[in-house]
Amino acid sequence: MTITDRKRAMIMGSFVADAATMGVHWLYDQDRLRALAPETPEFRAPDPSDFEGVPGYFAHGMRRAGDFSQYGEQAMVMLNACISPEGYSTATYSQMFREHFGYGGVYVGYIDRPTRDTLDNMTRIEAQAQEKCRAVDPSIDDATHKAILAKVLSNRAKKSGAALREALSGAVKRSYDDDALVDYAVKLVEVLDENARPPGADDVQLPAVSKLPALVAIHYDAPDLPNMVEQAVRVTNNSDVAVRYAQVVALLLKEIIKTGELPDLDALASAAPPDVAKALERALLRKGDTTEAVTADIGMICNLDTGLPSVFHNLAQGHSFVDAVRTNIYAGGDNCGRAIILGAALGGVHGMGGEKGVPEGWLARVTRKNRLEAALANVARPDE
Repeated sequence: MTITDRKRAMIMGSFVADAATMGVHWLYDQDRLRALAPETPEFRAPDPSDFEGVPGYFAHGMRRAGDFSQYGEQAMVMLNACISPEGYSTATYSQMFREHFGYGGVYVGYIDRPTRDTLDNMTRIEAQAQEKCRAVDPSIDDATHKAILAKVLSNRAKKSGAALREALSGAVKRSYDDDALVDYAVKLVEVLDENARPPGADDVQLPAVSKLPALVAIHYDAPDLPNMVEQAVRVTNNSDVAVRYAQVVALLLKEIIKTGELPDLDALASAAPPDVAKALERALLRKGDTTEAVTADIGMICNLDTGLPSVFHNLAQGHSFVDAVRTNIYAGGDNCGRAIILGAALGGVHGMGGEKGVPEGWLARVTRKNRLEAALANVARPDE
């Protein structure tokens, strides 16, 4: 595979794994999972009766078989941000996230706590910054201030730096033809930037890393990738712990893009920050046990310190894409939260099709297959 092939397979693998898993997401009874689908648990339609009488949470009643979970929806926002005409930026990603999940957004379905808190924080931070904007020049009348601020907010969501200044100049002069008001608009941008802060929740759950496959695949060789990863994580999970886990995930995926092979997981774990290393090694020391057993012992919940160790244990078994995703489904609990990173890693290693890669038949069952393929057509570079 070329690097472009690996990028596309990594991104596609993440979405296929999520869609394949969504129907039994958050079912915490491994025996029930085996009973429901002893051999082929993938792409099961969400059914509340599957969850009756056992631990679990039925969250996806509005989804169809082959749809994404809320994790996949978040990953799709990131993919769209990365291939947008302006290219990836934290501002672009934040704006797209808000437009997708917020009031009037296209997403209809379960909203997890980090997403809900992030949306609330975005509104609160913006309101506080706008209050400070009004103090920049009290001599500006309210109507003009509001009109200029609206232009600033609209353009700032799409551009930055010199491009933003140029766009604001044009927007303001079309209405006022006043250089002083252009300067005023620039000052408002400065105030908004000075008061900007990550809107993410203080949260250490798997949404922190489910967004990463497209970002890492497309920007794997960017010198500032660690900073890009941190900023992206803090949009939804403003937590140092979440950032530490995300950097390990980013390194895993980056190495796969570079080499086409799974890196030494034990070495990757031992080089991680102490808290992350301890969690990963706890799972990797049990390679002789099944991933289902290990996940049941360390925890099936949404937290990074349980979810990522389960993924590493699964990867260490040398499974094909299909076997790994099925194993993850049967492990139960937050299997969608784990599926995206698992599917990304094995998609990057094994590619599309073949004995161990992402099955074309599975891809055909993803309801947004055409949209994914159209997006991935933009994931390339002339020298790849």
